[in-house]
Amino acid sequence: MDLAGRDLDEALFSHLVDEHKYNGRLADLRVVKEKLCYVALDPDNESQARTPPMYSSDQNTYELPSGETITVDPAERYRIPEALFNPSIIKKDFFGIHEMAYNSISGLQTDVREDLLGWVYLVGGSTLFPGFKERMKRELTALAPPSMKVSIVATPDRKYSVWIGGSIFASRNPDYIENALD
Repeated sequence: MDLAGRDLDEALFSHLVDEHKYNGRLADLRVVKEKLCYVALDPDNESQARTPPMYSSDQNTYELPSGETITVDPAERYRIPEALFNPSIIKKDFFGIHEMAYNSISGLQTDVREDLLGWVYLVGGSTLFPGFKERMKRELTALAPPSMKVSIVATPDRKYSVWIGGSIFASRNPDYIENALD
């Protein structure tokens, strides 16, 4: 999946430039995205919701260290991360993260599929959005046969899980260490 947090940063940047005439730095918006955005459980009905989700505050402004205040439209707070599940929002032509995960798992033997759907681990910084875990479970459950239980594991250190896993692998594999130094 060629989609990462930087793509979401760029989408937020484009929106703020177009709608609010933002003229700041793209790098500043990463923090804004992390503080204000969330994943909607049901994005189609989110704008009609009478109350925001429990993990979403009514706050839609963030003050940068420079003192500048950034305002993100309420709808953009969930539309930006929605690109993870619906990449066409930011003009990417591939499956959403839930579909990619399910397609990877569904190609395996049935007993292995059951095990993997029962232990889906979230890794990477973009999985830290409030609501991501719940949405991923909802989407995978909708794709999986009713007899298969979907369980999502979200550890607090998942932002660094890929690096930690690679570090452990490299430290336990002498051939890797020897070849990596060449």
